[in-house]
Amino acid sequence: MVIRNAMLWMNGCESHNQVEKKYRDRLNDRLERLFATLGRDCQRPLGKSAVLRLARRRLLVLEKENRQLSTEVKRLTALLERTG
Repeated sequence: MVIRNAMLWMNGCESHNQVEKKYRDRLNDRLERLFATLGRDCQRPLGKSAVLRLARRRLLVLEKENRQLSTEVKRLTALLERTG
């Protein structure tokens, strides 16, 4: 009975390790895709936190550009309505 319980426990650990490995592999794959999306050509590999930091910075820049463009659209729309 003890051997059987040990075998079941070891199988449980193997299953858990496989699940963890799949999780890490998916996470690493998505980080690589995110890095590729950022369009960075680096000679050295970046760590996960560096990729997330770059993505955050890029999002902040895009949000700022979006606000500026939205303001410009409103300004041009108002100008068009006054002249049209």
